[in-house]
Amino acid sequence: MESEALLFPRNAVLIGGVVVYIVLLVGTSVLLKRQVTTELFLIVGWTTLMFLELNALFAQGQFTKSTVIVFLVMTLIFAVVSMICYLLLRIPAEHG
Repeated sequence: MESEALLFPRNAVLIGGVVVYIVLLVGTSVLLKRQVTTELFLIVGWTTLMFLELNALFAQGQFTKSTVIVFLVMTLIFAVVSMICYLLLRIPAEHG
């Protein structure tokens, strides 16, 4: 049974993931004029799932707080690198 020793509330992670996705969706499509692809959803979804997984492992006592923090930082680094690659790849607009 999972204890209540979560680093952050599950709902906060889920809501945060949705908010980050919407902000990136609007930011990349409207401000940067980049065509939106499934990649953006996958990057944010993977990052959110990793946060939830690390939170659950901490709550179950499988990871210490310092271990979770190391993995959270690594996850954020991977997410930022993925976003940089996503933004660097330009998909030409279709001409009809």
